[in-house]
Amino acid sequence: MHNTYLYRKDIFGFYDWLKDIRYCTSYIKFDSNKKSLTYEAAFEVVTIYKLLVASLDKRQKEVWHMVYANKEWFDSSDKVSQTIWDSIIDNWLVIAFRKERLKSININDLGKVLKTLREWSDYSMTQASSIAGISFKSLQRYEKGESHPSIDIIYKLLQIYGCSFDYFIELFSRINDENFIG
Repeated sequence: MHNTYLYRKDIFGFYDWLKDIRYCTSYIKFDSNKKSLTYEAAFEVVTIYKLLVASLDKRQKEVWHMVYANKEWFDSSDKVSQTIWDSIIDNWLVIAFRKERLKSININDLGKVLKTLREWSDYSMTQASSIAGISFKSLQRYEKGESHPSIDIIYKLLQIYGCSFDYFIELFSRINDENFIG
């Protein structure tokens, strides 16, 4: 199995990746060590597979299913299917070699942002937790970065603080700036 960074950025890399999908899917299903580099690389291969399939339109999915699931190659004279297959490879190149990887939310940064918004809105922890329908201790753990709130709780808190999701996300990009006031 390859790390996606080791796949060639061409049709040969695509076919190497294609061969690895089934192995990687099985590997992450049965490997209990989710912190191993092999697991992480396998997880990335499967994630790219899921993103690729999600990016396909109806006709692309038909061709993908024909080739990947049924292992049936289309007739080389079928220019339409060839064009569609080429577009699938183009999608893979964009997904597998995107410059900016998907980001995750750092639990400590989440806490800082939630605390900052609460303070800017002049709510005490008691007031905010009561309005949101959560315990004081839960809000305290969220703000300290000790626990992840559900998206439903985040949405409730943002409504209480009068904050849009767009601004909330923007705060994450600025949380570690020297000029961030929090």
